[in-house]
Amino acid sequence: MAIIPKILLIDDDVEFNASVKNFLQAANYHVTSFINANEALMASREEFFDIVICDVYIPFYGMEVGGLEVAKIIIEKNPACFVIIISQYASASLFNKFLKAPSNRNLRYLEKTPIVERQLSEFNEPLLNLVREGLNSKFIFVCMPYDDKFNDVYELGIRGAVTELGFTCMKANEMQYTGGIIQKVYESINTAHLIIADMTDEDPNVFYEVGYAHAMGKDVILITQNADKILTNLRNFVHTIYDSSKVRVLKENLKQKIQELLS
Repeated sequence: MAIIPKILLIDDDVEFNASVKNFLQAANYHVTSFINANEALMASREEFFDIVICDVYIPFYGMEVGGLEVAKIIIEKNPACFVIIISQYASASLFNKFLKAPSNRNLRYLEKTPIVERQLSEFNEPLLNLVREGLNSKFIFVCMPYDDKFNDVYELGIRGAVTELGFTCMKANEMQYTGGIIQKVYESINTAHLIIADMTDEDPNVFYEVGYAHAMGKDVILITQNADKILTNLRNFVHTIYDSSKVRVLKENLKQKIQELLS
């Protein structure tokens, strides 16, 4: 069973807010909505939202475009969430300039249709498409040695668990990139919902990536075929020991741990 995605809607137009919330709930999404920016930020600190929909012109500490500042704070705290900026008046160029949108793959802009014109279908359908795009981008980064002996562990165990929960996953050696690989690794870790790391071979690249992930405050699930391969100061983190001949057991264990961390 896939994890139920959570949507945070922030818009101080009460009628518009209620209309969009009802539309998304009718599409079977779980929606938490606010008309107050500070209350929305408090909610975003207490739980993870897969999708954030935020209007540009929301009062926030006297700022004219308070919604952009709110979006910026949420993105900095949770780069993995997919943020949709909406506005009836602001231009995409203002949005791009303020949030540096081209550098963030999880950020989109959508022009807002005035509810008084009763043309919400012109807004709701594109919004629904963006929500679906955001949910399709749910991503887990995998740190593990580049060795064929781990193929079944990755394909049947890790990818099997991730796919059944509605996520995609990728290792560094599967990525397409220009320039240095390490910058792509940084970006992937920053935008991942969480990290799965195989510590079995004490691979230095894996240790480096796990260290960076912890420094960024990411949730990391450590897996290993031998408990002694997890350093003492890492054993307090979420981990599981697996038998390479029983990858189906690993898959079920990973599904449970991912659900515990993200549900």
